[in-house]
Amino acid sequence: MRDTLPDTTGQYGDAFGVATFPDPAELTVTNSVADATSRAAVLNFGAKVTLQATHLQCQLLDLDGEQAPNAPYQFVDQGGNLCGCPAATEQCRLVSTGLGPPTALPPLDE
Repeated sequence: MRDTLPDTTGQYGDAFGVATFPDPAELTVTNSVADATSRAAVLNFGAKVTLQATHLQCQLLDLDGEQAPNAPYQFVDQGGNLCGCPAATEQCRLVSTGLGPPTALPPLDE
């Protein structure tokens, strides 16, 4: 995932994101690269995120975890993950910035 940009309102721009509502959600990212994201490389709203052998380069936030209603966020590090800029050579930082979840998409017609 490279060069993610915010939407026309200046929001978003994350490489990977997952949200738990109304049902539990999980995201696994393995052997991947996120480079030059506008906001978070990985954004987690009350879900379980597992990372392995993934490099997150040049983003405002490495890992952002936000609690969803009745659902705490969880990150599982399976090793080999690095962050930094211009190259991923450091331990990734986890923060909770108070970002709000994205707006839910309408249901698909069947």
